[in-house]
Amino acid sequence: MEADKRSFQDITKYTEEIKKKMHASGAALVIMKDNEVVHEWYSGTHHFDTGARKIDHLSQFNVYSTRVTYVGLAAALAIYEGYLNLDDKLSDYFKQLDKRILGETTVRHLVTRCTGLKIKKDIVQRVFDSGTSIEGKRPDLLAEIVEQATGRTVNAILSERVFEPLGWKSTEWATEGKSTVSM
Repeated sequence: MEADKRSFQDITKYTEEIKKKMHASGAALVIMKDNEVVHEWYSGTHHFDTGARKIDHLSQFNVYSTRVTYVGLAAALAIYEGYLNLDDKLSDYFKQLDKRILGETTVRHLVTRCTGLKIKKDIVQRVFDSGTSIEGKRPDLLAEIVEQATGRTVNAILSERVFEPLGWKSTEWATEGKSTVSM
């Protein structure tokens, strides 16, 4: 095992450096090979407040970029299975929004981040013409479309199609924070 630890020194050091550069309170690194954990490293605490729990093998992180990927995968599965089409209009899914402003904006515009829309609650504004500029990601809107198109949540789709077949037992789609106690 000592040889294994030495072989992961560079990536462990790099991960610690990135944690510091990002001003993160904690970090974790787990490397698997052939379905076995070959290296684990934990550093820091769950937050900067006094008394924060140390990062360990039970720690869970809210990784927003992973959320975007999960929603995108669920959407891809919905498209593959014929529940959703990239050329579907957003107005078909957001009946409460002004259809005139939504216009010809499609799911394709949403996934390519060029809807030209600013949507907050039930108010929509046209900021630029669809397809002409890049905007922020809106996984919340895509998740809502996936659920309407399939009748299933992103969590249900990914649990059945990805997490369970891979045998993942310690992953979840959490929508609220929770307390996890070290063992």
